[in-house]
Amino acid sequence: MALLGQEVRTRGASRWPEHGIDRLYARIARVSRQANYLSLLDWIHQYVLPRTYLEIGTARGHSMSLALPGTACIGIDPKPDIQFTLPPDSTVYEMTSDDFFEQIDVAQALRGQPLDLAFIDGMHRFEVALRDFINLESLAAPETTILIHDCLPPNEVAASRKWSLPLWTGDVWKTIAALRESRPDLSVSVADVPPSGLGIIRKLDPASSILRDHYDELCERYIPLSYEYFEQMDKSQLMGVVPGDWEHVRAVLPSRPFREANLTALKVQRLARAIPHAARKVAASRAPALYSLRRRRST
Repeated sequence: MALLGQEVRTRGASRWPEHGIDRLYARIARVSRQANYLSLLDWIHQYVLPRTYLEIGTARGHSMSLALPGTACIGIDPKPDIQFTLPPDSTVYEMTSDDFFEQIDVAQALRGQPLDLAFIDGMHRFEVALRDFINLESLAAPETTILIHDCLPPNEVAASRKWSLPLWTGDVWKTIAALRESRPDLSVSVADVPPSGLGIIRKLDPASSILRDHYDELCERYIPLSYEYFEQMDKSQLMGVVPGDWEHVRAVLPSRPFREANLTALKVQRLARAIPHAARKVAASRAPALYSLRRRRST
């Protein structure tokens, strides 16, 4: 694996077919090549090429590791447990999103650049996700895209406001419903990808105060809504659900990338970044077995 990493760094982008790079990276970074929210986030990064990326709920760093070189990344998580190699220009703030927006000069953290892409995957409760959206929209530029994970709960247990296994989406779906009803000026859709959908919000207006002004009213109205209400409603109407294939998703994204770059070269660099970390994880997982084998051989 280490030799492969050296080969990726030295051969250069021109010697690697793009489909081979994608296939190898998917294997190393544990990103499915079938449509799911991580693979879709990967495609969005490649298509949009954001200058800046902010995600709420970094956790192990899997989603942030998908960012390509040249993207300045900000992660927010009260208890991050980073297990993936993050882009070199990354900063993870160990705090809640509420504390981050209250205490951090976000414009300075973004180094004076506009927010191009954001991903909400933090506390899976309506009132928190809505606050996260409000705070992010205040930083938006005309072409900013905000993504929200866990908008399509598969069952009532997953949709509970109490944490549950194996999948907890909480009632984040209500955030999408509230945005579609309260802010018809927004473009709000949800890509139907496993395991629980990915919301895509565009046409943001940082000057809007509608959600902030009516926050308490929205909480009073939406928090009591049950999963039964979600199940009975027409999802295309309530949530703006669209198929999760790339053709439909691309149609709601910006028309052009934020920066010009050789995409294949960027993906080669990202692959080279991921390989050493993957090799260490493989070595660590095999260490107990190797130790046991050596002991048997020495006795």
